[in-house]
Amino acid sequence: MRSGKPGLIFLGGISMNIKAAVFDLDHTLFDRYATIRAIKNTVFDNLKGYVKDGLTADGFAEILIALDKKYIIYEWDEVIKQLKICGALKEIPEDFYNLAIRPGFIKTAVPYPFTIPALRKIKEMSIKCGLITNGTSDIQRSKVKMLGLEELMDEIVVGGEVGKNKPDPEPFKVFAEKIGFEPKNMLYIGDNPFNDVEGSRNAGYIPVWVKTYGTWDDSVKKADFEVNNVGEIPALISKLI
Repeated sequence: MRSGKPGLIFLGGISMNIKAAVFDLDHTLFDRYATIRAIKNTVFDNLKGYVKDGLTADGFAEILIALDKKYIIYEWDEVIKQLKICGALKEIPEDFYNLAIRPGFIKTAVPYPFTIPALRKIKEMSIKCGLITNGTSDIQRSKVKMLGLEELMDEIVVGGEVGKNKPDPEPFKVFAEKIGFEPKNMLYIGDNPFNDVEGSRNAGYIPVWVKTYGTWDDSVKKADFEVNNVGEIPALISKLI
């Protein structure tokens, strides 16, 4: 429904002045699966002695990606546990993420092809763009820089920098304070039912679920809007204003 006023959307019969589109990073703007394939040799080499005999770097990467698609909504600890259960790992290293994943992620980041064009279109609509991501400052800031997102983001909040990660309301609260908008005037776009949809809703944002890998948990109330990928966000905003 068009209101004739840029930035106004109608949700449940109530018009809201949407001032910002705020994004998650991994699986939303950042193609983690393409990146895992790009760093597969680093991952494999760092896990020597732990990986099942006979597995190749390619084979381990595809198992990791398949398990990530199924279990990542429950965080890395669950994915790592499943690597052991399925037999891909003979045993789990004490600090799997920092041993196997972090060295690659700090140097390599592959964007979705639609990420930059979508963000540019949103900014052309006079809508601010922002980022709220979980993780440590060094890795997430490195990803943002490698992906070329810095110049397109009006504000960025990293969970590790505020001492709380999504779905805790603190990162969402800090972002709203930094950008100067009420949460009710911002879309939050992400892939994780718990961290992104439920977390942003509880913080007062309007949640948009990105169906990157399509795994949902029925204990979570559905998002107000759903898209297949971030490339559809400009069209969604256009339909709603």
